[in-house]
Amino acid sequence: RIDYTGGGCPHILAEPERTNLVTYSEVYGSGTFFSGTSGSVIDNTTSTSPSGDANATQVTSTGAGKIQSGGLGLTQNTDYTLSFYAKNVDATAVTSRVLALGGSGGSNLTSVSYISELSTTEWTKITHSFNTGTNTTIYVYISNVLNSGGTIQLWGAQLEEGSYATSYIPTSGSTVTRNQDIFTRDGIGSLINSTEGVLFLEIAALSNDGTNRDISISDGTLNNIIFVFYSTSSNQVRVQGKVGNVVQFSFTESISNATNFIKLAIKYKENDFALWLDGVEVDTDSSGVTFPADTLNELQFAVGGTSSRFFGKVKQLQVYDTALTDDQLR
Repeated sequence: RIDYTGGGCPHILAEPERTNLVTYSEVYGSGTFFSGTSGSVIDNTTSTSPSGDANATQVTSTGAGKIQSGGLGLTQNTDYTLSFYAKNVDATAVTSRVLALGGSGGSNLTSVSYISELSTTEWTKITHSFNTGTNTTIYVYISNVLNSGGTIQLWGAQLEEGSYATSYIPTSGSTVTRNQDIFTRDGIGSLINSTEGVLFLEIAALSNDGTNRDISISDGTLNNIIFVFYSTSSNQVRVQGKVGNVVQFSFTESISNATNFIKLAIKYKENDFALWLDGVEVDTDSSGVTFPADTLNELQFAVGGTSSRFFGKVKQLQVYDTALTDDQLR
């Protein structure tokens, strides 16, 4: 999938499987997932939503009006993320919150004021995550403590299991699951020089979530492979090459933020390995062999077919069939 959001160049988007638990993601009110309490007026208007359709919902508080779900039986001790789009009309205060009852007692698992994020001309995606703890019943509010007389617009609500938000999954009466993205290209040995070359990537992780997320070129196994991955350590990227299941080079670098795009160039040539990060050579290794001719023939957003799948964004992915010079790498 290609993601055009965020401005700049569109990029490949690779995401895990997620389910939107909000059964009516674009319509709010009686009989839907999010209903209004006394003191709120819900108007399913013809205002243009982020989808480009005339289906935004407008909410006005006449006192202590709220837009909330019913009690949800979510899994205990599990991370969830709530996200939705909002735009201000004339509100001066508005919050979103997640209230838990049962188990460890009633409490706000999260309460977020998002008035400062809102514009009267642009839609903003509001996101916050929470852990259910030992609680057994959860209530979700996308509009809570909206000031009396204040009006906002809402669209595209999503509640998903996971520690970070993924792209929007529309629903209209039931939960909807989006399958994980899988990227594999085999039979490309003629496009890759196994004895020397450069693997160049411009990538970003979806989250700094403490999991391994790999991109690799290989013979389809873990025995002959070059792989790049965000590691289980916070804000860390690692690069490794194995020939005949023996490690020939291994580099580890800390980065400021795994969700920001970085440019990585991995040069491989017998006794000449190097890692360049954002135009700077940061690691070298002058001892090791490379692959027999025609060994590397597969590209995966994973390692070994299904392990450590890459979930992130890719602006560029290039394989050069020669070990580039320092000037070219820079």
